Amino acid sequence: MTKTESPAPVAQPETATTPVQPTSVVPVVENDNNIPLMAMIFGIVSLVTFMFFLAIPALVLGIIGVRKYSINRGFSITGIVTGILGILGMIATIAFVVLVIMAGGMYGSDFDRYDSQYDQRYENNQRLDRSREGA
Repeated sequence: MTKTESPAPVAQPETATTPVQPTSVVPVVENDNNIPLMAMIFGIVSLVTFMFFLAIPALVLGIIGVRKYSINRGFSITGIVTGILGILGMIATIAFVVLVIMAGGMYGSDFDRYDSQYDQRYENNQRLDRSREGA
């Protein structure tokens, strides 16, 4: 080492009095998106997959989301609308099934009559085929 050169600086150990500088600041934000988002997801899934039992939670969560959370109000409204549509679809499906069952009960005796006529025609055709084969 020559007289003109200075020695290399030595790192000072950090002590309790040395302030620590943060490298990055991440703001802490509460996540209010869960309930409105779940309302929207349940509503859309209930309509797309015809799982109408998901429409009721979509409607309930949508109403809670509109009343309680200000963030993503559109998700809550979507949950309410799709929940109502899902419930109407469920009611329409149940009404259709009930009508089909009632119609089947009303015309059941006529179906039996047509069925017995079909059976007679089938047996007659079988006899005719057998007589043609033997002749």
